[in-house]
Amino acid sequence: MKHRTRWLVLCIALLTIASLSLPTAGIAEHQNREYFGAIAPEGESPFASGPGPFDNIHSDLAFWGDTAYQGNFNGFRIIDLSDPAQPEQIIRYDNCTGGQGDVMIWEDLLIRTWDSPAGTTATCGEMDDPENPGTEIPRPVPAGFEGLHFFDVSDPTDPELVHEVNLSDARMEADFNRNGCGSHTATLVPDQDTGRLYIYNGASNGGCPGTEIIEVFPNNITASDFMRFEDFGRSCHDIAVFLGEIKRGVCAGGNGFTVFRMDPNRNGHGSIENPHFMETVPLEDVSIGHTATFTWDGSRFVFGHEPGGGTSAACEDQDPDRNRTFFMFDTDSAKQIGTWTMDNPQSSVENCTLHNINFIPTRDGSDLLVSGNYQAGTWVTDWTDPANAFTIAYADMPPVNPAALTLGGAWSTYWYNGYMYETEITRGLNVFSFNDPRVDDAAVFDFLNPQTQMQSIGQDVVATSRINITHKGKNPHQFKGRVKSSEDACVAQRNVAIFKLRANGTSRNVGATTTNNNGVYKVPHNVGGAGEYYAVARRQVVVEGINTTDCLRKQSVTKRFAK
Repeated sequence: MKHRTRWLVLCIALLTIASLSLPTAGIAEHQNREYFGAIAPEGESPFASGPGPFDNIHSDLAFWGDTAYQGNFNGFRIIDLSDPAQPEQIIRYDNCTGGQGDVMIWEDLLIRTWDSPAGTTATCGEMDDPENPGTEIPRPVPAGFEGLHFFDVSDPTDPELVHEVNLSDARMEADFNRNGCGSHTATLVPDQDTGRLYIYNGASNGGCPGTEIIEVFPNNITASDFMRFEDFGRSCHDIAVFLGEIKRGVCAGGNGFTVFRMDPNRNGHGSIENPHFMETVPLEDVSIGHTATFTWDGSRFVFGHEPGGGTSAACEDQDPDRNRTFFMFDTDSAKQIGTWTMDNPQSSVENCTLHNINFIPTRDGSDLLVSGNYQAGTWVTDWTDPANAFTIAYADMPPVNPAALTLGGAWSTYWYNGYMYETEITRGLNVFSFNDPRVDDAAVFDFLNPQTQMQSIGQDVVATSRINITHKGKNPHQFKGRVKSSEDACVAQRNVAIFKLRANGTSRNVGATTTNNNGVYKVPHNVGGAGEYYAVARRQVVVEGINTTDCLRKQSVTKRFAK
């Protein structure tokens, strides 16, 4: 067994429970918060705490249709979101008693992480009782197990464990002659071209400088297993990927992040099953790189770190501002282009860092980031101008326990189909609305694994134009003019028609053409004679990359010309 340094955050399971109080009954509802901006409480799905020390620690979220899957240290919950104002728990599955329990979902397959060596009494799933046929008993987990469990959730009231992938030292050394990495977090990476699924594994220790790639076969799940290791030059706490035409990823961990690509460069390197290292970036005063997420056009990403491992009061007024700061980077250059610092310092009894995040998939070009920040609660920040990012809303919770540092708060908050969903560690699921016109047309998804962005979301731009009309009287007679617009897409190859006014108020079309790349048009004046004329730039819809521009119809003023 090789020496390994475990992530500080894992101390939740081993050390901090001894020094942190756990909350008692009577925790404030999520309505009882300091609210700023257009955020408001909606529904909630609380749960009754179990008897074990980790039964009331909830972790990350994933979504499929109208269903949320919420990980916890004792298993996971499945929650019906058909009515976000009244989410209903379908099941609390308490039969996987170990690990952080981050979850991913793909159709009827739920995958859960296990991030610390299983003890001799650990269990996950059920098995037939050999002494009492027809009855089930908890299924033992092999001692030392770290890795992934796979569940069939086609019947959400009765999840079934169908497979596991052991990524422990013992197994990986025996079968692949390499260290095992465990599984603290994991990112699901569907290959939309081949229909295959992969997992980029986030190690549960600091001795794995990259990611273990797991190949998943949904139609032959027991064949799923470790495929290869990709060296990113650092251990990855979280891995964010952007698929579609972007095909970039960020490994956040250690003293910064590594950017990688999943499309072939000019040398043919780079694919989903064989991602290609691009650049690694260390950051000053960062030791626990934690999270990343992309804007929905893929051009930028936000990076966060976790001072104190998430269990410390690291957001007090006297703490360095950097403790509660997000950083934005350009995806292609990996250059820093902006920061935002939480402007509501927390108290000495509130564990706090800026934790799990995603951008709202707006269509108006704005970049609005949602974040869950432990006992600082849920925040929304505007990164549209990266150099001047600012707070637009928050729901800052009161201390879980005003008398002592007590584990709690928002583990994750994500935007999904019109609402913000928050994992509150010690209570369950909270739902918030956000009444801002910029999110009215936000994209709606069939599913969301928050670390995996499947496709770009472009802007829907409505653009007005201007058009003029002049006349060249010498032979050959011509109508001339130009279409102008603040949107370049509305200028080139624009259809223009010329009309003559009749005495009865109607119009006659006497010619048409398309503009050149600069918006200039010329139409021969062969019919119509002298009279009043005007030009019309017809409506046009232009799709460029991921952006759609609606070029509205525009008519020039009417002018009298001689033949």
